[in-house]
Amino acid sequence: MDGGGRITADHESTETVLTEFAKRAAAPALTTNSLWYSLIGAVVAFFVVPSVWHDFTGHNPQWLYFLLLAAVAVAIYRLVTGYKKRRSEDDAQKAAWERSWICKRCGTIFEPAQKTPGVTPVE
Repeated sequence: MDGGGRITADHESTETVLTEFAKRAAAPALTTNSLWYSLIGAVVAFFVVPSVWHDFTGHNPQWLYFLLLAAVAVAIYRLVTGYKKRRSEDDAQKAAWERSWICKRCGTIFEPAQKTPGVTPVE
């Protein structure tokens, strides 16, 4: 504050501030699929583990490759099924958000009641 009781700012700000209402009314955020890390880890293990195993024992058994290949297959399976599950959840949340209304008076976010065919609403 300066001597006259006014608030002054000596710098520019690029900060964006969202109100709590804006956060509640915003579209749902898409979920991320953290299972990519499983797949990356399995693929890296497929190449790194045999070389380390060879350094310590001098040979690479066939079961080691089979085990690592199975780990990559499981990681891919979990990635695909996890993606399908998250996609359906994201679609359901977005559909609910698109059906929602906001009361301008009180700020309530709601889904209107479904209209029953052949029934006239009472006013």
